[in-house]
Amino acid sequence: MDFTCWGIYLVKVRKRNGKVEEFDEGKIVAGVKNAGATLNEADRVTKEVASKIVNRIEITADELTSIIVKSLTKINKVASEKFVKYREKKIQDDRATDWWSIDDY
Repeated sequence: MDFTCWGIYLVKVRKRNGKVEEFDEGKIVAGVKNAGATLNEADRVTKEVASKIVNRIEITADELTSIIVKSLTKINKVASEKFVKYREKKIQDDRATDWWSIDDY
């Protein structure tokens, strides 16, 4: 079963904060490119990731990150390491600001 419709994925991504967003290929391309991969490499990673989740209804951000890292490691190990370091820093920064979130009041 294919959940795509004119290139739009109906897969939902559950973020660490509990919010749910639609899967966005552009976010993967941007993140992988920011880690140092070429546009061609980013496109290859994105296509591989999309093909692995297309039949899912929902995926967690952590599961998605794991798939991205595995795919990127096969193509560009240095960019993969940078991607992981960026994600770890983002998680750490998010946790540091969560304790005083205005949403708690």
